[in-house]
Amino acid sequence: MPHPLPSLRLAKKPQPPPDLAPSNTASSSVWQFALEDALVLARPGIEVLFGLNPTAKFLWQHFVSSNSASSAAKSLSNQFQIPLSQAQQDTSAAYESFFEFVSLAVQISPSPIREPTDALFFSATYEIQNVRFRLNLSSQALADEISPRLAALEGSDAEPHYTFSLYEEVDGVSLLKNGVHFAKEPLITASRAVLLQELARLAIPNRDFRAILHAGAVGTPDACVILAGASLSGKSTLCHALMQEGLLCYSDDSACLTPDFHVAGMPFALAMREGERFRPSNLNGYSPAAPPVALIFVNYQPGAAVALEPLSAFESFLKLQQSGFWVEHTEHSIGSFLRWLSDVPRYELTYSALPDGISTVTAFLD
Repeated sequence: MPHPLPSLRLAKKPQPPPDLAPSNTASSSVWQFALEDALVLARPGIEVLFGLNPTAKFLWQHFVSSNSASSAAKSLSNQFQIPLSQAQQDTSAAYESFFEFVSLAVQISPSPIREPTDALFFSATYEIQNVRFRLNLSSQALADEISPRLAALEGSDAEPHYTFSLYEEVDGVSLLKNGVHFAKEPLITASRAVLLQELARLAIPNRDFRAILHAGAVGTPDACVILAGASLSGKSTLCHALMQEGLLCYSDDSACLTPDFHVAGMPFALAMREGERFRPSNLNGYSPAAPPVALIFVNYQPGAAVALEPLSAFESFLKLQQSGFWVEHTEHSIGSFLRWLSDVPRYELTYSALPDGISTVTAFLD
């Protein structure tokens, strides 16, 4: 049986008749990246990555060859030895997603806006590796979410190198750098993540980020392990426990990857869900970078036996999509990120006892 076809969560558009052959012109602007026996698709100007398992890849190849849906369904039925009715259903769903993907309009970035003059609720200056940042926040909710993570980095009131202002609005939070809008996030937590990522990037001259994973990272000055996973998977708890064991905590929430795929240090307090809410980072105000020796998806399950299972690159790609990640949207950057994902050792760690999680992760750094 073929794998389930992926779903493409995009706004629905009118679809052509299901037996209509696609246009090669529409699919010619698509970037295609092999990932083991699967495929990842992207388009210039549209920040969506579309992962195709081997079955969907088979149908995509028919699609770009301008084969009709009925012809592709017959080939699918023969190739995978499944009933024609099932093949027709799968092909119809896949072709609809393909048509939708190739017909998406290119996104247009909004014009920059200048900083409003409304009164601010909170203002402070912070310093990371001799780079000073002034932070202005418009609300108590923003201050509660952001300022405790930065408390250990408070600096003098000397002239800042950068000024960041975050304004809570009806439709989200606007982020401005030196008076110019650079991001808009629907949630306060997301705006905090974007701000901290930008602080870590600017703390080192000429630093840039190729990708950002929803992940923690721990290690030594020479290497680290990325601990990825969705919210409530146990990343921060495990990162904090490993930090108490003497490892550096590069991140508890956002693993920022440089162009050579080293993880940049985020010298901000860790946010915990139980007990004392914020725990100081042990990076001591510095933002080093270290190469990852493994990508581990954390899966805390009460009562579960410890298990470390290898993952394919495509399985890891799908897990990253579920937990959330960003990659610079150029053909070169996406290609290099997927090559890195293919090369780095990948695992899922299931555990219930914290000592088991600690010993499993530290073994990668011995």
